[in-house]
Amino acid sequence: MPSLFSSRRFGGVAFDLICAAYFWRLAAPVTEAADVASRDPEGRAVWLGVLLLLAIALETWALPVKLRQVRRRLVPGRRLPAGAIYLLLLHIVVAILVLFVAMGAFGWKVGTEGGGMPWPVGILTVVMVLRGLALGAFLLGSAGPKAAPLNETRARAKERAADLGLTIYACLAYSATWGMMVRGVDMASHNPIHYGLNLVASGLTFLAIFLPLRIPYLVEEWASVERPWDWLIALGSIGVAMASAIASL
Repeated sequence: MPSLFSSRRFGGVAFDLICAAYFWRLAAPVTEAADVASRDPEGRAVWLGVLLLLAIALETWALPVKLRQVRRRLVPGRRLPAGAIYLLLLHIVVAILVLFVAMGAFGWKVGTEGGGMPWPVGILTVVMVLRGLALGAFLLGSAGPKAAPLNETRARAKERAADLGLTIYACLAYSATWGMMVRGVDMASHNPIHYGLNLVASGLTFLAIFLPLRIPYLVEEWASVERPWDWLIALGSIGVAMASAIASL
């Protein structure tokens, strides 16, 4: 069985480490803009709205491309565990939250017009749910190798481009969801008990958002990696991303 660090297994680790670097040093401007766009009734950041919508479009292209390549390398007929449906649902929820922040950046605030939702946001929310269900077909379908592409080099280059697109989306989605929600939170580091509870709560909510963004790499690792050492590397890289996000608070 190939190592996690072979050309077909390195994607998840690279994804985690790039995200960790973004969480640690680069996320602050986007997170601050997302916070203002979401919580300030008069706050706008058109550049952020455009950036998030482009990121959503990028992931809509990249996720099927990546999952096709991953599934070509899986054991024929092998299916994901039933729990994968929860990742799909969380993925849809995260995408809707990103949409809400993007619309807020344009001035369409959810919950500010008589406690309701502006009609353009409502329409786009339905579109996002349908988008998530369509992407779910690539996740929950029967796994197994498909016919090899005619141009393997081109297919690999397309997969690497998809990796980049998924990483960009994950970083921006982090800023628009978890990063924005916990911005300015007091971790109560002076109180060991409260600090420990805050760490656990922050870690769990982080994983609920980060793991759905990592879906294609989880698929590949679950179905293609068997050596315990490889699993430790995969889990360790996720831990680095989580530690970086929490340390940035």
